[in-house]
Amino acid sequence: MSPRTVTLLGWAVLAAVAIALEVLAHRSTSRLVGAGRLLSQVADRPAGKVALLLGWAWLGWHLFVR
Repeated sequence: MSPRTVTLLGWAVLAAVAIALEVLAHRSTSRLVGAGRLLSQVADRPAGKVALLLGWAWLGWHLFVR
């Protein structure tokens, strides 16, 4: 297997886990918090807003610079 294939497989596994956690969070008996609610809780604090901005800038730079 090439390194690119391993990387893509790793991202696919992470995406599948994220989707599974989001589905589990939306069940009525779940104690998990969904992604939207988690992001809004983080964005309620000034430091959280800065962290989200820096994370978004980092992600944009690494994904869209090419």
